[in-house]
Amino acid sequence: MNEGERFHCPSCGEAAFVKKKKIMDGWTVTGEEAVCSFCGAAVPNGENGTTSAREGKTADGTSAKSSLLAFFGEDENLVEKRPVFEEAEKHFCRDCVFAIANPFAIICTKSGEEVQPMADCAAFQAKGKKDS
Repeated sequence: MNEGERFHCPSCGEAAFVKKKKIMDGWTVTGEEAVCSFCGAAVPNGENGTTSAREGKTADGTSAKSSLLAFFGEDENLVEKRPVFEEAEKHFCRDCVFAIANPFAIICTKSGEEVQPMADCAAFQAKGKKDS
């Protein structure tokens, strides 16, 4: 059974939800078991959804990572090679040659106004590349 499913608990006689409980060996998590949300008794059927945290395997024997990737329709070989963040050109005022920063504000010398550090404008020029 999956966490959050409703079932009738034979121990307490209530209509309860399945809750996952970690099985500990000292300070190490060795697995999980499905228990009743009211009384804490183990779910009675044999297929209670236990997983081994040490091996990262699900109840059907597949790895947790491949199960998640299959859910999202991804190929396991492509995920590792995909970049985390796309490199995009950033035009933040804090990186502009016209910005003068002090502890209280950032002033744009081109417009003469106070600007936000993450603001973006058309007059942006990267520091070290001033054309005028």
